Amino acid sequence: MQAVKLHFPLARSAGNLYLAQRAFPHSKTWVGQAQNQVALEIKDDSLMGLAFSYDFNDKDLPKVAESLVQLESADFSMCTFSSGVLSGLAESKLVELRLDFAALSGKDLEVIGKIKTLETIWLTGASIRDEQLLLIKDLPSLTSLTLKSTSLTSHALANLCKGFESLKRLHLPASIDDSGPAYLSEGRSRINELDLSYSKISNCCAPHLAQLGLETLYLNDTEIGDDALSELSQSKTLKVLFLNGTLISDKGLNHLENLTTLEHLELRDTRITEIGAARLRSKLKDCAVFN
Repeated sequence: MQAVKLHFPLARSAGNLYLAQRAFPHSKTWVGQAQNQVALEIKDDSLMGLAFSYDFNDKDLPKVAESLVQLESADFSMCTFSSGVLSGLAESKLVELRLDFAALSGKDLEVIGKIKTLETIWLTGASIRDEQLLLIKDLPSLTSLTLKSTSLTSHALANLCKGFESLKRLHLPASIDDSGPAYLSEGRSRINELDLSYSKISNCCAPHLAQLGLETLYLNDTEIGDDALSELSQSKTLKVLFLNGTLISDKGLNHLENLTTLEHLELRDTRITEIGAARLRSKLKDCAVFN
């Protein structure tokens, strides 16, 4: 337990303070407004964070600088994004940074690339181009990267393979096609959790997915069908598999019977019948099957 005192000498609140779990996905507990004097008790498994208010701006920075450098988590998703405020966090020891739907520049990403303590970056809906991923490739502790609802293409994953040595979790946008997993497999990715839900992938990418050594794979609402399961069944590491909204049928379940490493399997909104699901449960006794 650590006692922390913060000072926000502003006429209005700088935002909402929260405590986030240190483990991904950093679930939050709100603890009050960032205004005046604030005293908090921080558990060892928690991060102290601030969700900036919509009107917090560069002029407020000098007044709260000492408090900002103590932050371990920062959330810009509720504010009008400011490059100046982001730069003000460059000297902090952030573990988590949320920049959902932010209009980012190359200079912003260069700032992010200098925060060496970062473990999680959320860029859902942010404006980021394929080549700009290279600006954060050398973050030594980055384990989780969420890129949902961006305009990134599969070519971005070729850049991703040029760094990101510590990356374990990667959540990708709907614009990714079959060449995306191919790039990841060529780069000998160390990722163990991959989310390709709603993407443009097909059965063709299944051999590459099977080679990645994944433990968790999300394929919800894609064109994945029974033929893909033949390839995925070759995986020796897969524990969690989401196939909701795909084209699989009872025929494909014959392949899943070989995935003895599975612990959690979701088959909702597919062509799987109750009889097929029951048969699979009898084969995979240590796996929770949801259909």
